[in-house]
Amino acid sequence: MSIIYRQEKGAPLTAQEVDDNFRQLDERVRTLERHYPDRKIHQIKLEGDVIVIYDSAGEVMSSAKVPLLTLNPRGEWQPHEAYARNDLITHQDVAYICSRSHKPGAFNPEHWQVLMKFNQENKHEN
Repeated sequence: MSIIYRQEKGAPLTAQEVDDNFRQLDERVRTLERHYPDRKIHQIKLEGDVIVIYDSAGEVMSSAKVPLLTLNPRGEWQPHEAYARNDLITHQDVAYICSRSHKPGAFNPEHWQVLMKFNQENKHEN
């Protein structure tokens, strides 16, 4: 089984697909540890869209390209707009990510995940 990439699938990954991707990465790390018993994993870094695994000598043990979350900035929430998963909006001093596609209508917090709440100190004028 291979890692599923959102771009190749052409749609957002399901929760199961994300979990399966992490299971596969975990198994690959375990395989590295079994095959290189003298080389211990020292650091795992995300460099762009690549996870790089370094040993204690600073040498690369392995690397793998991973899918990154892509957000679609949509500005201030509008009741007449339809929204899709991963749309990013602001509404009443809160930044939200759309967790479930939906049609125009009243704001429904069940369709949104809070990303950040603004207050007067971190809100700036344009």
